[in-house]
Amino acid sequence: MKEGGQVRMQDAVQKTFDAAERELIRKKLIRYMKENGIGAGRLAKRIRAAHPREPEIPVSTLQRFLAGLMRTNVPCVVLCHHFAENLTVSDPIAKLGERLSIFYGAGSEHDYSGTYESSTTDRSRVYSHVDVVADTGFWRVTEKVTQPDVHAIYDGALVCSGHAAVVVLKDRLAGLARNFMLAPVTDELLRGLGITMHFAPFDVNNRPWNRSGQDFHTLDMWLRKK
Repeated sequence: MKEGGQVRMQDAVQKTFDAAERELIRKKLIRYMKENGIGAGRLAKRIRAAHPREPEIPVSTLQRFLAGLMRTNVPCVVLCHHFAENLTVSDPIAKLGERLSIFYGAGSEHDYSGTYESSTTDRSRVYSHVDVVADTGFWRVTEKVTQPDVHAIYDGALVCSGHAAVVVLKDRLAGLARNFMLAPVTDELLRGLGITMHFAPFDVNNRPWNRSGQDFHTLDMWLRKK
């Protein structure tokens, strides 16, 4: 099924893919490889077996696509798309991180991985503990807040937007949003702003713009790597 070193699919609909679509396909395949502990060779066989015509896809061609080096070989991308669109991603954080990384595009080369202690403006006390773990194109984030009046765990993703870090989180129990915009001060210190939705402890009827029983507050945040 090859012609001139290219993958050929007879009678296939020649779909075109923009950069964002290619990147999403690539990330899905890389995640599938990691979750199943396989390399490009076995992935190529599974892509072939999943297509009704079982077209051949050279391993070297697939490797170039996975490395982000291929931009023009549409038949190869068609095969990868056919395989990837049938994959079920049950991990909501993976979905979030992949979409955000594509939306914001490539960022700085700063590695945000690590365990941090967050504090507010005066930096006098620890507000929460934040674990940041690298994933495919984004970082997984878990924040644990243990204050006398607040106990919560937030899960989400961090992606780069230029030299800044965008962190999108959700309360594990209440489902309410918590977001950060951070920038590196040093390799060990991040500074930025946070905003959190919470259930309002006061009479919301006195605030006509909010009838839901929820409110938000903002914080100047410092995150120092432990």
